[in-house]
Amino acid sequence: MPATRRTFYASFLSAEPALLEPILKVTVKVPADQVGNVTKIIVGRRGKVVSMEQKEYLMYITGELPTAETFDLSEAMRSATAGKAFWGTEFLKWEFVPSSMVGQLIREIRKRKGLSPEPPTIKDFVEA
Repeated sequence: MPATRRTFYASFLSAEPALLEPILKVTVKVPADQVGNVTKIIVGRRGKVVSMEQKEYLMYITGELPTAETFDLSEAMRSATAGKAFWGTEFLKWEFVPSSMVGQLIREIRKRKGLSPEPPTIKDFVEA
C-alpha cells in the first residue's frame, strides 16, 4: 500500500470519525382514534413526534424518522391504522448515529461489502 494512502487512513482513524444518517420528516393525516397507533409506530422506529394538530376530524402528526427505519413503514402503517392513515416523507437533515449502534452498523456494512467485519485500527497503518 502506498505511503500516502497509509498516512491518510491513519489520519482519518486518529480524527475519531463520526457516522451520520439521513433523517426524514414524516407527515401523517389520520382519524383521531388512530393517533396512538401512529405515534407507537414512529416512536418504535427510533423516531420522535414533533407536533400534533387537529383539523376537523383529522389529526396531523409531524415526526422525524431515520431513513433506515422506514423500509416497511407502509405495511406497518396500513396494518396499524386499517388503511386510514395518509402520510408522506421528505428529507429533513443529517444526524449522528447513536453511539450504541455505531459498532454494529459498521460491522454490518463491512460484511455486506465482503470485508472483514472488524474495522481496521490505527495500528494497522502506522509503523512503530
